[in-house]
Amino acid sequence: MLKDWTHARFTENLNTTFALRHPHWGTVTVELVGVSDLRETPRQRMFSLVFRGPLDQPLEQGLHPMSHDKMGTESLFLVPIAREADGFRYEAVFNNLVQ
Repeated sequence: MLKDWTHARFTENLNTTFALRHPHWGTVTVELVGVSDLRETPRQRMFSLVFRGPLDQPLEQGLHPMSHDKMGTESLFLVPIAREADGFRYEAVFNNLVQ
């Protein structure tokens, strides 16, 4: 469940790989290379993630099913943010309301 994909869980799994299912490329391996600081207000918890993917399998902006050995399976909305020498960078932004 996405509610289990928290800032703390992502921080624990920084520099590990996720298997992304893509309709054209099949399984694409992406690495979690960045977790921003957690920002909190009385009403919100906000953070972002950066993943690195291969140069030969570019991903479009959109919702992508992803799985991780320790975190399970969920879908994240990824946005391409950069092309670097070692791969494309994709960002996922979390803005969770506090109940």
